[in-house]
Amino acid sequence: MNSLQEKLVLGTVQLGLPYGINNQTGKPSEGEAFLILDLCEREGIRYLDTAESYGESEQIIGSYFLKHPNHHFKILTKFKSNEASLKKQLSSSLERLGVCGVYGYSYHQFSDVHDLEKKHELLDLKNGGLIQKIGVSVYTVEELDAAALLDHIDIIQTPFNLFDNWSLRGPGIRRAKANKKEVHVRSVFLQGLFYRELELLPEMLKPLKPELLRLRELSKQMGLPVNHLALAYASHFEEIDRIIIGVESQRQLMDNLSVQSQILSPGIIDQISSIQIENPKWIDPRAWK
Repeated sequence: MNSLQEKLVLGTVQLGLPYGINNQTGKPSEGEAFLILDLCEREGIRYLDTAESYGESEQIIGSYFLKHPNHHFKILTKFKSNEASLKKQLSSSLERLGVCGVYGYSYHQFSDVHDLEKKHELLDLKNGGLIQKIGVSVYTVEELDAAALLDHIDIIQTPFNLFDNWSLRGPGIRRAKANKKEVHVRSVFLQGLFYRELELLPEMLKPLKPELLRLRELSKQMGLPVNHLALAYASHFEEIDRIIIGVESQRQLMDNLSVQSQILSPGIIDQISSIQIENPKWIDPRAWK
């Protein structure tokens, strides 16, 4: 892949729900959502990441597709583990999206991958041409390592960012690539934590202040905003196939797209990869609630 656009996937949870620790504007209007999708189309972003549980996300995308039948997007979506058969869930998603099939259909949580009934359902959907690839969303390093060994998994979606970085995730990502998996990374901005005002940090995240200051110093030294640093870091690694980002506005997306010319030196990459966060809960948004 030659450009950031080719790696980027628009994460659409923000189109369906107010989302993220640093969300300032809430859920965008349908008009703003359509402008974001227009910009993706023009700039060559070809993948949209959604899920049945992302509020109105699938409906918004479906409404856009209805108005733009010649779009070039491919869909990655996820199913709920505790609901109807996967065939019924997928049928509902396809109806909302207004498409005949999806590129990726994923487990929303790793604990379901050993359910043989779900595995066989997914393989049937894949063999039937309704989905191209089977994916799983992982959280921990242990889940990443285990997913890399599963023969029916084609896509692994894992957190990856300036704190949850290559020193932590690199071995698992390499193992996944050795087993011919696609690696998609999410939480690149850690839900906006990297550029949150430090005095507004929730109490449990205040121990991160020294490392956040370290990042800001590095950002200043490089002459790059922190979000550009985060994207340039993720795009550095050839083993990462796709980078999922979420935005609340067209302006934010335009800003992120301007990162494509930024190449970080090996020294900067090493500095970032040397950051080690003492408590895993501090970089796991599930633990922030």
